[in-house]
Amino acid sequence: MGQSVFITGGAGGFGRAFARMFLDQGFAVALADVDAAGLAQAETSLAAPGRVSTHVCDAGNRVALAHAAAEARGRLGDFAVVCLNAGIVGAIGPTETLTADDWRRVIDVNLLGPAIGAAVFLPLLREQGQGGRLVFTASMAGMLGQPWGAPYSATKAGVISLAETLAHETKGSSVRISVLCPGFANTRLAASMASPGGGASRGAPEQDGMARSIAKGLSADAVAAALARGLAAGDFYIFTHADMRPWLDRKMRRIAMAYDKVT
Repeated sequence: MGQSVFITGGAGGFGRAFARMFLDQGFAVALADVDAAGLAQAETSLAAPGRVSTHVCDAGNRVALAHAAAEARGRLGDFAVVCLNAGIVGAIGPTETLTADDWRRVIDVNLLGPAIGAAVFLPLLREQGQGGRLVFTASMAGMLGQPWGAPYSATKAGVISLAETLAHETKGSSVRISVLCPGFANTRLAASMASPGGGASRGAPEQDGMARSIAKGLSADAVAAALARGLAAGDFYIFTHADMRPWLDRKMRRIAMAYDKVT
């Protein structure tokens, strides 16, 4: 097994919390993000000289991500885990008010980014010859839908489906796939909200409600602890919010009831 972990969206939030968790487990960590200042702050706060490398790159740019991966592997060694974690909320509002550009922005980051990450890292994990874990950060919004956040919910559902597909494709290989589905968590994700039409304004009821839910959510460290437990157990689906179980059960019952009508 490799001795390092690569994390996209590593400048803050889940990414930084994941880094702390993996450092505590003895791994070196490579953090990739478009936020150069945030990466510098993360490296300082993690206080692990020689065990953290930072890489300013767009996780949706295949050439740049491949370069960062090669650089990190050269510095820190083979990867035990790769966390494809970069994501944004994007436009929040009634679905009929969203523009094509609102959709494209979220799709590019939340869905194409993980797909490109898989294309970059799956060959590397196979090439290492010693196995590895590819972890996707999705969301309970992808499992259940999130009112007023259609692009976010749809792309996170796509991430879950991407992970499920790759779990089939990698079956029997040394590469394992996991998908993390957290509920609301208190991270800087709210800063990536926008108004329909690409505006950065705030104040709409839907946006205020989303921001309050995020602020009241689990800590990023609690989500990282759930990830650690799930990886240790070899889980494919990794959940964080026990209080959301009834909603998921309700969805599964509705699916089962619909199937009962199939003849």
